[in-house]
Amino acid sequence: MDTLNSNTEDEIQKKITRLVFVDSVAATMVGFGLYGKFSDKPLPFLNDALVINSLLVIGGVMMVFCGYKVFTLLMMRNK
Repeated sequence: MDTLNSNTEDEIQKKITRLVFVDSVAATMVGFGLYGKFSDKPLPFLNDALVINSLLVIGGVMMVFCGYKVFTLLMMRNK
């Protein structure tokens, strides 16, 4: 029985690790979006407002989703 709990805890930890990686990509997207929005001389690919807004929206949604999933996995692990 103890190995079953250990196995599920390992699986939960692996899922959390994957989500943290995806969340770091999302945070980078939001960072580029904010840099393009407020910088006087943005990078060449950030000259288009559609790209900037897409980075902000997609990155923001990914961050919220990952935060929610990590929170629920942590609650499952602590039960």
